[in-house]
Amino acid sequence: MKNNILSLIDFEKVDILLEGFNKATGFVTAVLDLDGKVLFRSGWRQICTDFHRVNPQTSQRCTISDTELAGALAEGEKYHFYKCLNGLVDVAVPIVVNGEHIANLFSGQFFFEEPDMEFFKKQAKKYGFDEEKYLEALEKVPVVSMEKVQVTMGFLKEMTLLISEMTYQRLEQIELNDALTKSNRLIHNIIDNTTSLFYLVNTDGKIQLANKRYEYLFNVPKEELVGKPREAFMPPKIARQHRNNDLKVIKSKHSIQFEETNIESDGIHYYLTQKFPLFDLNNEVYAVGGISSDITEIKNAEDLLKESEERFRKVFDEGPIGMVMANLTTGIMFNVNKAVCTMLGYTKEELLTLTFSSITHPDDRSKDIESLKELYEGKTEVYKAEKRYIKKNGEIIWGSLALTKIFSEKNKTYYSLAMVEDITQRKHAEEEVRTQLDELRRWYEVTLDREDRVLELKKEVNELLAKAGMPLRYASEEKALQSQSKDEINTLDYE
Repeated sequence: MKNNILSLIDFEKVDILLEGFNKATGFVTAVLDLDGKVLFRSGWRQICTDFHRVNPQTSQRCTISDTELAGALAEGEKYHFYKCLNGLVDVAVPIVVNGEHIANLFSGQFFFEEPDMEFFKKQAKKYGFDEEKYLEALEKVPVVSMEKVQVTMGFLKEMTLLISEMTYQRLEQIELNDALTKSNRLIHNIIDNTTSLFYLVNTDGKIQLANKRYEYLFNVPKEELVGKPREAFMPPKIARQHRNNDLKVIKSKHSIQFEETNIESDGIHYYLTQKFPLFDLNNEVYAVGGISSDITEIKNAEDLLKESEERFRKVFDEGPIGMVMANLTTGIMFNVNKAVCTMLGYTKEELLTLTFSSITHPDDRSKDIESLKELYEGKTEVYKAEKRYIKKNGEIIWGSLALTKIFSEKNKTYYSLAMVEDITQRKHAEEEVRTQLDELRRWYEVTLDREDRVLELKKEVNELLAKAGMPLRYASEEKALQSQSKDEINTLDYE
């Protein structure tokens, strides 16, 4: 991370600052990383550049000195003085960016008092320096008071803060650019991979941005879409519809939802479009964004459902059989058709204030309760019964009932759909047949007794004639025929 931040230091601006610092104060400066590597230097002393930093042994001593000086700063000092192993005084100020110590600004080289000439003569001899030139370079190193150095270091400290601030700003800008790049990449990935159409048009109606789905739908590369009005790739009538919706958003300065159409290879498609304004710094609309989802299948399904509901409504309202929709638990009716009103003699408004129970004959109500409970619990799917109903005028009629339950997605509840057919005439006809059969049975039983008595008399006559030796007068087959006729009548089912 330190190396990454170091690369952000604007050394061109640092050069300008430090050159100016050198000219104003006479102090030379350099920027070194925490490993002692010189990253930048300005006006470095000749004794260092031509001698100490050139000789391998003294150069190593420079590195050791720089490292020790950097180590002292790492312990938290604002700046630190240090007499290097080669005999010169350096001062270092830490460069801290975003709380991280990344490098040091060194200034030097100088003396706080006149240098020990014998020390430097011995050093020249030890490392093979040209003594005359070496001492000439030494004479160019200034002697500075502690007070002046401290004042200068205060200024140098402010300079390092400026360098740190510039570097941090560049770091922030890079991080912001990276975040913006990632954000833009994420947004474009989302936009391009959504199944909805996404686009931006300017206030003149020209495409400014379009996603892959838009490109695919109109079979035009995104690059060719940009800058073109919709008329370039849409039928004029469709393009005007979309443009008019743009203008409504621009005028209102609010997001608006529209249902738009488009003609595609397989016919008309319907889109649910959310359009929204984009504002500039003056709060003026400069573009309109749109997100359009294909709702053709939903639209077609809605149309089919509408047709189905219309057919059901027509069958319900105009059907010849009475139909009732009611709450399954309370029995309160909320819709009835004309046939059931006619059958019971009530108006629709009157029936909607009643319950199934109130129009049912009291003797038939108990069996309804148990059967409706089984229907509600799902034990049966249809409840069928023949029961009596009470008309408005008090007349009793018979009805054939078929009742089932239907779930309402809208209200999240069950209701009942009942079909009632008036079977009063059939019931009366059955009752009349039953009465006639009962009457026939009674007549037959009376007649049958008489026939049996006649047969017995005939038998007695035949017996008397036999005893008298006279021929029999009555044939015996008649009784068999009578018996056969009796059996046939007994097999009649009139229940």
